[in-house]
Amino acid sequence: MRVHRVAMIVGLLAATAPIGTSARAQGRSAQQDAHVAFAAGEHAFQRGAYTEALAAFDQAFHLVPHDAVRFNIAVCLERLQRYHDAWVQYRAAAESTTLDDSERRRATASSERIRRELGALAIEGHPAGAPVTVDGEVRCSLPCRLVLDPRAYEVRLGESAPRAVRIERGAEITLDLGGARTEPGTATPATSPARSERGDANGPGWLTWIGGAVGVAGIGGTVGFGLRTASLGNAYTSHPSEATRDEGLLFRGLTNASIAVGIVGVGLVAIDLIFLAPRRREATP
Repeated sequence: MRVHRVAMIVGLLAATAPIGTSARAQGRSAQQDAHVAFAAGEHAFQRGAYTEALAAFDQAFHLVPHDAVRFNIAVCLERLQRYHDAWVQYRAAAESTTLDDSERRRATASSERIRRELGALAIEGHPAGAPVTVDGEVRCSLPCRLVLDPRAYEVRLGESAPRAVRIERGAEITLDLGGARTEPGTATPATSPARSERGDANGPGWLTWIGGAVGVAGIGGTVGFGLRTASLGNAYTSHPSEATRDEGLLFRGLTNASIAVGIVGVGLVAIDLIFLAPRRREATP
């Protein structure tokens, strides 16, 4: 594969120098230095000295950035079998706004070809968002997926022991780094004894549960005793008797008591949710 020369020269000639005499002189100097570095890169590439060519093209790009030089950098990286870095540079050139359509198509084709030389690593574990270090460099956060050169790597989650993994060309593997995973039956802050005594800080406490039970009992008693009271009232109207009257009075008293119990239950729930729950939230670390 040849280096990309014509577009580079056009890009350097099209570069705009800063306004002002001193600035124009600096701009011309940067362009001249970039021409020299680019020419050195071409000569090194022709000799097969790809590391030297890469350094020269890098220098030219930093002096006068142009995507044609980026393409040449990608070619050198490919020859050095640094496929991931080459893929990144080819993709950037393919999305360039300074290269013409044919040059972008060439960069796209090179990007797709290089992608087949790479492998992928999908990394899972806990907690989500924890940093993942690959060969001593933080590369992503859990969960994530990396496109990598085919070789061996050391992958680490936080301060845990490193895990060895080997990436193969054209293959994708999944690595579960584990981490702080909640196991069934393990107490968590939401279900620990201290929290269960005062209730969930963001939800109902024990007073709500007691009040709810009392309220349900009161409602049930009101319905049951009320129906019995009404039935006895009808019986007393049809056939008045002292026994029917006494029983009716008894069940009417039970109905009234059940209503009172229901009101107490509702009151307990209201006290817990309106007054106590905000205090629990404030006290929760």
